[in-house]
Amino acid sequence: MIRIVVALAALLLVLQQANAAGSVLELNQAVISGTGCDGASVRAIAGDTLQIKTPGLLVATAETSQISRKACSVAIPFKLKKNQKLIISSGRVSVALNLKRGATARTSAEVFTAGTQGARVATVDNGPKNQLNLLKLGSISTACGEDGILRTNLSQVLTAKASRSQARVNGAVLRLQVVKCI
Repeated sequence: MIRIVVALAALLLVLQQANAAGSVLELNQAVISGTGCDGASVRAIAGDTLQIKTPGLLVATAETSQISRKACSVAIPFKLKKNQKLIISSGRVSVALNLKRGATARTSAEVFTAGTQGARVATVDNGPKNQLNLLKLGSISTACGEDGILRTNLSQVLTAKASRSQARVNGAVLRLQVVKCI
């Protein structure tokens, strides 16, 4: 019986933390903008995870166009209580590549709060290559009691020498955690 009570208490604590992370973000006020944002969406999944989908962030080259670039930015307001801070960790960005010989894809991603430096990752991939990459972002945290804007920028540039290639940033997943300030 004691084990059941302890397990239920632990589950309740996890659910409270997950709901706290989701409740500080104002997802209904999210602003999504950029040339690669067609069909983009932002939603909370599993309570403490933020999923950003960017199906329009596809860059492709053809015989008539040897360079393609797109970007998508997401801005989400957040509000914290005086004794709380928000930690954003375990950021992952999914990139699908179909590069022919002579093609180069440059992908960059960053997550930060407005007015601060954040976690950033950038890669360069050369063809031929047909694979799915998972880029990892570092962790960031806010100040205690901060109200602000959580920003995520995703971008890609593709260049090719008379070959048809494409690359797509499928989106990003961020783990959110609201913790008490000490």
